[in-house]
Amino acid sequence: MAEDGQGAFPSQYDESGMTSFDRVEAELRGEQLKLICDLSIGSRVEVVCNVGHDVAYAKGQVSRQTDIEYGRLQFFLDDKLMFDPLSFNDFPAIMASPTKEVLVRVEVAPPIPEESTISKEEAQIPSTAKGPSGRGAAAVTYGEPCMEGQTAETAYLDFQCREAQAKIRLEPSFPCLHFVAGPRIGSVSRLDFMDLDFWISAIMGVVIMQLNGLRLVLVGAMDSHGAFGPNTPGDFRRAQARLNRAPLPKGRPVTDLTAKNREKLLNAFIEWCEFAGFRMQPIFANPVQNVERINEILLAYGRRLYEAGARSLEAGKMGILEGELEVEKEFWSYSGHLGQTKAVVNSSSRAAPRAAPQRERWILTDGGMPCQLPFWHEGHKYETCHPDGWCCLDPDCSRTSGCSKSSEMPLQRARDPVRSSCKLKALGQEFLWDPEGPSGDINLMFFLLQADAPGWEDQDLEPLVELSQSLEFRLVLMSYKSSSEEIQSLMLRTHEQLGRLATAGTAFNMERVRRSFVLATQPAWQISFDSCWLPSVTHAWSKHVSVLRAFSAKDDPIVLERTQTIRGDWALRASDKELSLPLRWAGYLCDENEKVQEEASWPAPLLDLTGAVALVARGTCSHYHKARAAKELGASGVVIFSQNEVPVAMSCAAPDPCKDGLDIPVVMTTRSVGETLLEEMFNSSSGSLVMASLASQSEGPNMVGVLGHSGGLWYNSPIGPSQLADELRGMEYRRQLLQRQEDLAKASSSEVLRVDVFQREPFPGGLAAKWTAQQAKLVREGGFTDLAIELRLECDDHLDDNCPPWDHELNLYLCLATASDEEEGRCHDRRTSLARWVTPYGREAHWFSEAKAGVALLSSEEAMDGLGTLHLHTWQHYTVSLVFWFRRSPDHALLPFRQIALWGASTPFDLGYNPSQRPRSFEVPLATRQVVLSALITGHGWGVDEENCAEFCEHSHHFAINGMGGPLLTKLHPTAGNEDGCKTQVLEGVVPNQYGTWPFGRAGWCPGQQVNWWEVDVTHWLQSETNTITYKALFNGTDYDPEPIQGDSLGFPAEIHVAAVLTFYTDDGSARKQPVNLLLEDSRRLVFP
Repeated sequence: MAEDGQGAFPSQYDESGMTSFDRVEAELRGEQLKLICDLSIGSRVEVVCNVGHDVAYAKGQVSRQTDIEYGRLQFFLDDKLMFDPLSFNDFPAIMASPTKEVLVRVEVAPPIPEESTISKEEAQIPSTAKGPSGRGAAAVTYGEPCMEGQTAETAYLDFQCREAQAKIRLEPSFPCLHFVAGPRIGSVSRLDFMDLDFWISAIMGVVIMQLNGLRLVLVGAMDSHGAFGPNTPGDFRRAQARLNRAPLPKGRPVTDLTAKNREKLLNAFIEWCEFAGFRMQPIFANPVQNVERINEILLAYGRRLYEAGARSLEAGKMGILEGELEVEKEFWSYSGHLGQTKAVVNSSSRAAPRAAPQRERWILTDGGMPCQLPFWHEGHKYETCHPDGWCCLDPDCSRTSGCSKSSEMPLQRARDPVRSSCKLKALGQEFLWDPEGPSGDINLMFFLLQADAPGWEDQDLEPLVELSQSLEFRLVLMSYKSSSEEIQSLMLRTHEQLGRLATAGTAFNMERVRRSFVLATQPAWQISFDSCWLPSVTHAWSKHVSVLRAFSAKDDPIVLERTQTIRGDWALRASDKELSLPLRWAGYLCDENEKVQEEASWPAPLLDLTGAVALVARGTCSHYHKARAAKELGASGVVIFSQNEVPVAMSCAAPDPCKDGLDIPVVMTTRSVGETLLEEMFNSSSGSLVMASLASQSEGPNMVGVLGHSGGLWYNSPIGPSQLADELRGMEYRRQLLQRQEDLAKASSSEVLRVDVFQREPFPGGLAAKWTAQQAKLVREGGFTDLAIELRLECDDHLDDNCPPWDHELNLYLCLATASDEEEGRCHDRRTSLARWVTPYGREAHWFSEAKAGVALLSSEEAMDGLGTLHLHTWQHYTVSLVFWFRRSPDHALLPFRQIALWGASTPFDLGYNPSQRPRSFEVPLATRQVVLSALITGHGWGVDEENCAEFCEHSHHFAINGMGGPLLTKLHPTAGNEDGCKTQVLEGVVPNQYGTWPFGRAGWCPGQQVNWWEVDVTHWLQSETNTITYKALFNGTDYDPEPIQGDSLGFPAEIHVAAVLTFYTDDGSARKQPVNLLLEDSRRLVFP
């Protein structure tokens, strides 16, 4: 789904100020209604609305007209109070009125005394919080009086609850759950939680939860994107529709990663409930009776989340926060990287300014290899060289070497330039890469297998072999195994695989295969920095992981598994205390009356854990409680196994005494590992003694790339072997952009004009820059005919973790004085479109977009008068760079001198679509030599109708000039709905390996790609007299009549976003002397002399 602006999809304002969603809403709201409001203060106000509007809407209109606070107004009809959430069609007296002019009485309460209001400080809500209208919370939310027995905080939340109830038309009897702050919850999740249907839906801060049939509103003091609550009528309608929603319907595929992330969100909440001692089963068994208790839980959870974010900002690093809940980066946005804390509060993706990161230094061995620090030896942990003058070369410490000196290695972050060479031992050759040599212009990728990985699968290597036939790259396959013999054997097998796959292909060039693949035989951790820069990156990008090893009394291996560890300092990590001891079963280690009966088939736990590692089942009580109980029984370490296959990092919270740290290591593993260990421990045939080893080891990155043409280090992204081919295609596209950028920069000023619009500007969802008369004159008088728009979207530290989620439509407009919205900083007039993109889901992007049609717009009469402002619109947060590259075509090229804006809107795709596209009439100027039709057309919306339009269905767009059409005047979307429709366009600009459903084809766009202008030379269809051009969109050859899906829908109605113009070109110098004349008003027609 692509989005623009503040709604779920980009909203187009028409002449009446309505968006396309507004127009859909208007059809549903019924007859027009006029309310004659008699105010108790002696004035009268008229409100024009519809019978489908609610009382809250009318109160808002009265509040705007009179500047009376919304909370002071009460509506009465026939002396009966009109409740805010009720629609006017709920009142029989109104529906019975033939004229639909109704008199209502409006009581105006006295102003709230200054001393009785809630201050921002009392409510302890951050000053950056946004109120219901998107203004500062102090201007909207505060000023509500505290009721008797109410705290400032709950009064604040009650106010928001009333607002939410009104906006989504919930009956006032529905309880409101208070939720101070918390995670961003995207889309809709259905999760099984303690045998309950646990539904979560979030729209701009209003969260609706359904538990056992009870609908509850969760309201946030801050939401993910600033403005509180739904912002458009379409948002309100979707919020209402989501109340009784079935699981995700067909049409919007959900990847395993998305499902896993949703499960993590719920696991984090459940985990915290365990820590905090909340027994959720009895509380949620009867939510109606326990609303206040649920409120307490959510308040406490939200407060912990907010405090964790605020304090980590203050501290400047991750760590235990005085025993409070610390939020880990894989769940929330409070995370850091290489010691950098991302300055984020309440899931906002804005990052506060921070100092440049300090580069790390490493201890090198005598051979120039970085030491693995810290390392363990004979039960002791060493942060630097061993006293005897040596250190470990790999995480297992299977190889050692003498220590030499401390050194700073230069390459540590993505985009760092690579200026030194790399020489490695490889199978059958020596690999040498020199950034200054011919190889420096070729993309280089190191892919490193983790030590426990057996090798590469044929299905992973086959697309890479095929890619080598069409793309120039160097792929160095390596391994983190410590044994050179094992790596030699692995590379021999890989060599045989590559040869077999290459010969299986038809007409494969074997030399290209051999040149593309390098099979390195050196262990990745044992490379000298003097011979190759690679160790600098593998060490800088490595992370520490906890590892559980279990083996039998005969030293037979049972388990080798990465584990999750603790958050904070309430216990030790495996890196703090390495141990190897017998493993003993301890059960749940909770109070006797809290044991879960359904696991009675498990063996009876042991009461003596002296000198052992305790194996403990997760659940029923907090992790701290379990670890402390194990320590009291003599355990030296604890392994907790989860109820599922997703172990979590373990936190500690009240009421546990988190500050009383436990001096034993605690880790968590999966349920399957736990059950395997149980089976081995109580298997009489093999003996019951199982030894457990808890340790920590470094895990290096699996991908290190260098972008050719001096592009620097490629991103630090956790991709797998199956994603390598697409990543290499993405690197090649980016390398070509760098080459193009360099070529343009070298061109003379008479051939190329560069205009820097934005240079690394923080992009909070919208940017504006003045397009000056001088710039327009340079374009006009310079005779420039073509325009390429370069756009970069960058994230903090160039890390995927710091990039915004979801794919959103991003538009660039030249807003003219006659086409801009009255509100400053907004422009959504698609008739002035310059370019359109769709942002990538969770990655950075860089594009060049051809926008020849924009030359006429940027050199128009209005632009020459200095009336233009460039606006870049979406609602995500990036660092943006945008450059105009104007180019002059070869001699005698045609120059634009007239342009007509034809159609520009985002319109519902249904039976009303084609009737709304009115024919356009125009005459051809005498000096015209060529006329070009240009259009941006994209389809949006999914999951509402049976054909899954207009994002995933193939619709065609037909133009006709003077009644003549045909294939040349028809725009098709053949890849829409195709499983790999966007995946196959990586070399055309699609950012590879995004999150979500990026591979699926869309209608006219892809996630993470520029939208290309569709252009046709229509000169030979024109006549000397008046011409008429028409446009329509069809599905299966006919007007589209959406058939709603059965049951509740989850997505968005079909829409077409179109911007179409006619541009007239001439070779007549005298005609060119005048500024380009634009036609922007639908009611006008160009008349030429």
